Amino acid sequence: MKKIITDTYKNISNKHFLKNFINISYFISLIYLFILSLILSYLFKFGIDLTDESSYILNSKKSILSSRLYNYDIFFNFQLYISNYNIQIFRITNLIFILISNFILFSAFAHFLKKVFLLELKKNFLFSLFFLFSFSYYSWLWLPTPSYNSYNLIFCNLFFGLILFLFESKKLEMTYSKNLIVKLLLLSLITVLIFLSKSTTGIILFLFLSFYIYFYSNLKLINMSSYILGVLVFFYVIIYLYFGNIIVFANNFFDGIKAYSFLEGHNVFVKPFEYLSQLVKAILSIKFFCITILFSLYFKLRKIDLNLNIDNLIFLIFCSIFLDFDKSIFVASIFLYNIYYLIIFYNENNKNFSIMILISLMSLILALAFSFGTANNILIQSIMIISIIMVPLITFFYLKEFSNFFLLLLFLSMAYGLSNNIFLNIKDPYRVSKPLMENNFKIDLFLNNNKKISFFTDKYTNKFYRNFYLVFENHEWNYENYIIDLSGTTPFINLAAPSKLISPWLIGGNKGSEDFAIHYLKKLKKSEFNNSAVILSDTDRRISKNVLEKVGFEFEKSHFLFKTIDGPFLFKKNIYEIYLPNKYYEK
Repeated sequence: MKKIITDTYKNISNKHFLKNFINISYFISLIYLFILSLILSYLFKFGIDLTDESSYILNSKKSILSSRLYNYDIFFNFQLYISNYNIQIFRITNLIFILISNFILFSAFAHFLKKVFLLELKKNFLFSLFFLFSFSYYSWLWLPTPSYNSYNLIFCNLFFGLILFLFESKKLEMTYSKNLIVKLLLLSLITVLIFLSKSTTGIILFLFLSFYIYFYSNLKLINMSSYILGVLVFFYVIIYLYFGNIIVFANNFFDGIKAYSFLEGHNVFVKPFEYLSQLVKAILSIKFFCITILFSLYFKLRKIDLNLNIDNLIFLIFCSIFLDFDKSIFVASIFLYNIYYLIIFYNENNKNFSIMILISLMSLILALAFSFGTANNILIQSIMIISIIMVPLITFFYLKEFSNFFLLLLFLSMAYGLSNNIFLNIKDPYRVSKPLMENNFKIDLFLNNNKKISFFTDKYTNKFYRNFYLVFENHEWNYENYIIDLSGTTPFINLAAPSKLISPWLIGGNKGSEDFAIHYLKKLKKSEFNNSAVILSDTDRRISKNVLEKVGFEFEKSHFLFKTIDGPFLFKKNIYEIYLPNKYYEK
């Protein structure tokens, strides 16, 4: 028995054996990632969320009444077109775009390590990790339809990748060259695309990069002018092509800011300190691990080598456990470990300290900018942009000469946490009443200009859809009329029948929801209202029908209650009332 154990140890210690083991593991990891891609691609045709995801799809509908605070419908409609209005292809192309953006970020990261730190990379598991990170978007919530989040993720990956391509040496200063100008112009275009997908992120990153160029450029005027001028030109061209002129865009944009200012929790430029408090709370909630890290830091600062690698072990535990059940703690732990290594580098007088400060700061700014303006927990949402927030930490790993074996363990830990979350989402998809494989009923949803896109849904959603669709189908509904949904919960209703919409979602349940609804309803002419359908409900997020009277419409005289139906699965204890214009009364 002793001989067997000894021989086994010798085999494991053998470098040739370890190299073969790493290569085989890498090959298996690629197969696993490929299979995961196939599984997701197959499941993309199933399920639709009646709330958030439906509101994303509704942004494809153009309406003169709908303000465009976010303009991701530009990309959305183009992607719909090239996908031939097939929901499975539409969602697959979204995954492909995310994979491509991560591959470009991976290439930029490899370039950065080679040019700045002179590290010749064995890219196997580094490539696998970045490939794996592409799936983090689907581990957050099951919302596979393209949205401002997915486009923002893609463009932020490209933005950070281009910044990493700027570094040609350890010097932080950007030296003027034709090559640099081309990169700055590309960054200008990406900045505009980020602004259109999510304006808050675009504004923050524009300011960040402008300041960076000013402080770290040898020819400030030329480089700043190239970047800012590029932003202005690309912005004007895209706005002109899509909106016709800048005035229309500006009116929609500022009207959108005004509308969302009424909604508490959905304000655009507020509560930055709340985001910081979320980070602090997440760190304080892991007191045991914080204490362990402090002990490890103490030993390293005192140069006491116990050969325990406590810091590595703790981080792998974070990856495998906390990512699995608490995403906010996982993201907070990454920032915590970046600070941990910065302190170590500073104490060691490491020559790479200044560049790591900068890269860590860039990563933090991008993560915060990505989630800024959301009503959700910023740390939880940041899980989608894990490719960026992991860049400094993986750089620390390389600078500390971590082996491919450690990267394999890191991959396995991340794969466990991310994959487990994905399969939990498949089993219990976000605001879908049945597991994805039980969504076997085909429905057609109505987009702009009466275009259709088909989904496979569960029986409850199918029944809810049929109840609405048949009402409007049987009454020869004019798709130029509006369906005013005051349920406050289900923007899906405006997809169930061809129609115009007031706003992608008249959000209920928030302080200021009624003022938000009034802001849009005021734009509706009385004749238009008299030809519109109105949906009321008894959900706890409903918007009161009194808003119609406050705007000046005589709802009781112009409409009649045509039908009452049961709510979908999420709101099955509630009822929805369909009011039609009086001209349909005799029909």
